[in-house]
Amino acid sequence: MNNLVDLSGVQTSEWEAGEYTVTCTNAEMKETKNGLGTYIRIELTTPDGRKLWTMFNTINPKEQTQKMGLQQLKGFLKASGHHKPDTLKDLQELLNLRCLAKVKIEESDYGTQPRISYFKPMAGAKAPSPSVGNIPHF
Repeated sequence: MNNLVDLSGVQTSEWEAGEYTVTCTNAEMKETKNGLGTYIRIELTTPDGRKLWTMFNTINPKEQTQKMGLQQLKGFLKASGHHKPDTLKDLQELLNLRCLAKVKIEESDYGTQPRISYFKPMAGAKAPSPSVGNIPHF
């Protein structure tokens, strides 16, 4: 019996786990759904035009969630070589920052989704050294 359609070579996602060069192409401050916090949502674009989004909690009633979000933001700033990774004065400072993003693939209610595990500097780029431990993983 013949197959109606051969799907053996079809991928369900345009992403595979791995490291990707990314550039921040958009950044916006948003309010959490419950209205009790805020987060920065950034759009990251690969050289071939694929897009990823991630968020950094900046204000959250759950202390650990806020702490993790701020650590992730600082990790992105350091990996991207931001001139002052301890201070972000304006969202425009995020635009055009470039680094490597470690992407993992997760299953969710929306199907297969790429998720960023952590950021690291581009090969040959000198990023500031973390003050304690490694760049945060998330």
